[in-house]
Amino acid sequence: MDMRIRDPRSVAVGAILRNESVEKPDPSTIWAADGLWEYRVLPNALPSTAYDRTARYFSWYATGLPQGSSDVTKLWCVPTKDTLISLCTQEIFGSFVMSVLHVVDDIGSVGIEEEIPLFRLRNDLLSMLLKSFTEYKLGSQQDALLCILPAIIPRLKSSSSQTALDAAKERAKHHRRQRNWTEAEAVLKWAWTMLTARWPILGDNIPDSELSREATISLGELYRYALRDPKARQFGIDGFQWLSTQKSSSGWGLAVSAERIIDRYYAIQQQCLARPQTYVADAVFVAVEKKDVTRTLVELTRQKQPLPPTERIGDALCLAAQQGWPEVVLALLELGANPDYNALDAS
Repeated sequence: MDMRIRDPRSVAVGAILRNESVEKPDPSTIWAADGLWEYRVLPNALPSTAYDRTARYFSWYATGLPQGSSDVTKLWCVPTKDTLISLCTQEIFGSFVMSVLHVVDDIGSVGIEEEIPLFRLRNDLLSMLLKSFTEYKLGSQQDALLCILPAIIPRLKSSSSQTALDAAKERAKHHRRQRNWTEAEAVLKWAWTMLTARWPILGDNIPDSELSREATISLGELYRYALRDPKARQFGIDGFQWLSTQKSSSGWGLAVSAERIIDRYYAIQQQCLARPQTYVADAVFVAVEKKDVTRTLVELTRQKQPLPPTERIGDALCLAAQQGWPEVVLALLELGANPDYNALDAS
């Protein structure tokens, strides 16, 4: 949870707060440095010259900590040079936003604003709150984000990382269908880098293996689709080459599941280039039936035309869903499989 530190000299990105005397901390609580990352409550309410570093913490409203919940609190924080009056005003605004969100069922969809090479998540409610904050001159846009995001993030239907990945995938799909391959790649690489990197400054920050896997599949699928387009085939080949180099060049290492996905798509590329694109009757179904996801994706890549809406394709769709292959399910649907197919009805 991002917390603002009332200490201009502090550059810490994390802190451990030890509380032995205050029932529930708030912005009026003064903390004294007890080490590089640790702070403890001062015995009185006013800063003391006996301590080299003191700090105030703001945005407690977003932590959800009950009174007397813990003697030790770990949190993320950022430094600020705003005046105490400005910070208190912003605290009131943030508390107001939190109160409003308690009665809002849905904060709306999350999309992506593209300013290549930069990307940022977009939400209509967040944009409206940012506009109000800056119009009333409560601070900068960065100040507004520090006030509002801690209140909004817990209201997301999924984790913030999953939300970012979902938005990137949706935007990339739009670009791919428009044959804007480079734009699709840029937004997926943004999400992939964010979800697979380990940042030394954050300590032992191990990427979420499931999200790393999902992000890697998204890039692999983009390059696989490119192989189906004669005009974009070289783009796909170059993309697979870049992806394969990430196993060794990422200094902090990838999740094992992500590395396996990279190996899979490298094999898909090799097999697709070894034989021209041809339609083989029931080849997709046979590959799915054998529970061979690599072979299934190879056969899907070789399909130049939409798949015939046969029971076998419908059965392949059902089997792929049972195997937990979302990339295969989506590929089958794009190639014409019936999403309403029911194997029991067919039998």
